[in-house]
Amino acid sequence: MQYAEKHSQDPLAAGLDTIRIEQGEMMPLFYVDDPTAVPLAWYDKNPDLTAAAVKRHKNWTAVYSGPGTFSPEFPRALAAEAGIRPVGPLNDVTVAGNGIVAVHAAVPGSKTINLAEKVNLMDLSTGQWVAFGTDRYTFFMKFGETKWFKIAK
Repeated sequence: MQYAEKHSQDPLAAGLDTIRIEQGEMMPLFYVDDPTAVPLAWYDKNPDLTAAAVKRHKNWTAVYSGPGTFSPEFPRALAAEAGIRPVGPLNDVTVAGNGIVAVHAAVPGSKTINLAEKVNLMDLSTGQWVAFGTDRYTFFMKFGETKWFKIAK
């Protein structure tokens, strides 16, 4: 089973139309049955059943996903709605905090770190300062490579 070809216009629907889901007689086990929720995705085999939905409240937002699977775009869309700008590149592993940013390349290629303010960056594997007074830093990584950066103001 996968998500249906129907597409939601809601920005939170990013990444919900291409994920494979378990199949079987009992599928889907869960679906959204709340007429006040905004549908984000529907089941492929039964497009009348809502697979994922969002319900926005005054001070919080509820998201339900029956299949429980989604692509990396979905949590990024959730973060954007909450006003959080992801630091690391899509499809890679990023850990950030306490003046350190680490990126592990799950896919090779050009990577960009996005920071909330202009800073200086030191590549901790070489000890070299690689960027000064910037809120974005772009670099190349091989598959499986990990880079660690120190953030200094």
